[in-house]
Amino acid sequence: MKKNLIIQNRPFWIFTISYISAMFFPRLLQRGLFMDGLCYSSIARNMSIGIGSFWKPHFTSSFWLPYNTGNVFYEHLPLQFGIQSLFFDLFGDYWYVEKIYSFITLFITLWIIMKIWKVVFNSQLTSSRAWLPILMFYLFPEIIWASPNNMLENTMTVFILVAVYFYVKALFLNNYKMLYIVMVGIAISLSFLTKGPVGLFPLAIPIIHYLVFRKYSFIRTVQYTILPIIVFVISFFILMLNHSANEFIRTFMDQQLLSSLSGAREQADDTLGHFYIFKWLFIDLLPLSGVTIIILLISVFIKRSISVDTANIKITIFFLLIALAGSVLIAISPKQMAIYYIPSLPYYAIAFAAFIVPTTNYFFTIAKLSIKKTKILNSLLYILFVIIVIYTASITGQPGREHKLHHDLELISDLIPSNSKVGVCPPMMVDSYLIGYLQRYYRIALTTNTQETEFFILNIRCSSSFRSTLINDGFILQNITTLDDYMVYRK
Repeated sequence: MKKNLIIQNRPFWIFTISYISAMFFPRLLQRGLFMDGLCYSSIARNMSIGIGSFWKPHFTSSFWLPYNTGNVFYEHLPLQFGIQSLFFDLFGDYWYVEKIYSFITLFITLWIIMKIWKVVFNSQLTSSRAWLPILMFYLFPEIIWASPNNMLENTMTVFILVAVYFYVKALFLNNYKMLYIVMVGIAISLSFLTKGPVGLFPLAIPIIHYLVFRKYSFIRTVQYTILPIIVFVISFFILMLNHSANEFIRTFMDQQLLSSLSGAREQADDTLGHFYIFKWLFIDLLPLSGVTIIILLISVFIKRSISVDTANIKITIFFLLIALAGSVLIAISPKQMAIYYIPSLPYYAIAFAAFIVPTTNYFFTIAKLSIKKTKILNSLLYILFVIIVIYTASITGQPGREHKLHHDLELISDLIPSNSKVGVCPPMMVDSYLIGYLQRYYRIALTTNTQETEFFILNIRCSSSFRSTLINDGFILQNITTLDDYMVYRK
């Protein structure tokens, strides 16, 4: 039976891998990142070459946010920066280092989703459909966007998935329960060190399991909840004994966490307030909902009913409640963005997949392809995969976004040495992409002080009076006719 299931599922694995590859690798293997990803990879690279340290991460001296004015980057906890710095240690300072890191985090994410599915569904038939939750997961627009962009949520999702995986093993299997529960506490501690308390929602899993399955007593449920909390508290206490860690975490709490919770920093859309996050979650769930509805409608058309399994319904509710726990937690803060609920998305994917897998199994029973037809289908899918590989190879290394900026900075960097500063007019000091790309690719910071640099770069944001001031201070316009958006002045 196992061999037949492998043959039966192979086309769907090939399709899933091809689809994810088509959506992921062309975005990944081009140069360029969203501004947050640029910032994080710059910090990791700096840490690798000795600029800043784990508890004193350094981005640039010209950071655009008014909340972080010193040399230490207190905006996020530093675990991802520390891990990624090891990749720079291993591969060197190349544009693709953070791309390798993003690939590995996505691979681990998909692998753990598959492992969770196989633990929850112990029947050989349903367990073999592990491609289904993986495919559902990569239908989320937010995942398609974030996974190649070096976001902190990608790393935090891995640690939260590890926590959920060990919780699921403890709750659904019968051995090594206490060891698994301790591992939950360790994984949650690591997720906290990546992006703070938003990674604590797996602690709700024992209560959710109790409400859905009633397999364990309430006392045992409380024990399974408290033990990871004890592990987390002990880890946190030990960490705070370190002076550097203590100073960083306290500053992070004051400057970032508490300010965000109080509404003193960026806030969500005024009209929706704390419910802003659910608007974007609804949009993100549309592809999964659409696929689910289509599959159910086909089932109704073919057999005049929907395949329903009581055990699957309970598993669906279980993972849906886990997902909601992760999403609702975001609604507490006035500061909201769609990327913040990314760590909860794997559980929506598993929930939707669990709901439709009985119908999927039914489709397999009525759509029996011959060995010849299966081989033809596999061959066509392999050809599709090869086309994706060839296309990706043809665009690898080219700028994938901010094309004019990449073009101009390559020319400007020929004049301005790395590990230096370049002058700009004040409006350009908040240009996050200019700051990010100059720091990440060229190790150049910005300044408005004419005494700190022999070069200034200006664009249309700069006033004519500022240009006159530069000329009066001895700066001369350089004749670089191939620049698109910038002018270079040299003293």
